[in-house]
Amino acid sequence: VTAKIDGRYISKFVPPHLPVVDKRPSSLVSFFSGSPNKAAAKKFSFAEGEKCSTPYGPATVVEHRAADNMVVVDMIGWKAKAYLKEEAVKIEKGSLLASFFRGR
Repeated sequence: VTAKIDGRYISKFVPPHLPVVDKRPSSLVSFFSGSPNKAAAKKFSFAEGEKCSTPYGPATVVEHRAADNMVVVDMIGWKAKAYLKEEAVKIEKGSLLASFFRGR
């Protein structure tokens, strides 16, 4: 069924079909065989109050939600709270040189 409105032909909207996804584990590169090693998955550990770096700047860890793989951080330098994936948050390790420049 088509109709003509203001010189344009219109028809009923048909939504697109979703692709079918193969749920079997496979490697990213075809010449590697085997399934991904779940034991080698990186475990993250975040403590409340730790300084960290994020893609949006430095921050302080407020909460770690291990069940959701989320870290809640307060941004340093601006008033914002960010809810980020564990992979996006890097804990800053203190160094001897950094301790010389730390405010007292």
